[in-house]
Amino acid sequence: MSAPGFPWKVFWLLLVGGILGVGAVIPYLFSPLGNVLPPLPIPWPLIVVLQLLQSAVLLALAIGFGLLIARKLGLGAPLLESWLYATTTIARPGDTFGKPLLVGTMLGVLITLLGRFIFRPHLPQPAAISALFRRLRAARLCAGVVSFTKSPSPPRACHRFAPR
Repeated sequence: MSAPGFPWKVFWLLLVGGILGVGAVIPYLFSPLGNVLPPLPIPWPLIVVLQLLQSAVLLALAIGFGLLIARKLGLGAPLLESWLYATTTIARPGDTFGKPLLVGTMLGVLITLLGRFIFRPHLPQPAAISALFRRLRAARLCAGVVSFTKSPSPPRACHRFAPR
């Protein structure tokens, strides 16, 4: 049994969970950039707040639209709704897992096909990316040799990997 009207409790629960997830990921996004970024014109705490605000708006739109569309398609979160709205009606496993599994599989195949045939041709060629990664790996190896041997200058072979 779903809630009459729009399922606001489900919306708020999913939104809070999404914002907490974004907040948990932010340190991992910025940690590799800490020493690389030039000084920023605004402080880091403001960047984090703005990132959370932007994510909250995008999540709210996606969750709200998703909940509206799910109702029209006969999908939803029956177990979550029965828990949040304290209904005694328990959803059958076939209703809970069958249709969403089928729709999720179909969307996964569609996204894979779009990525493979529509988006991939417009991405940089794998050979160029592979050459870049080979160069970076070799430069890291040279840096490791230099630090291991405690040599004040890199070996002659490492000069070709220096940034140009």
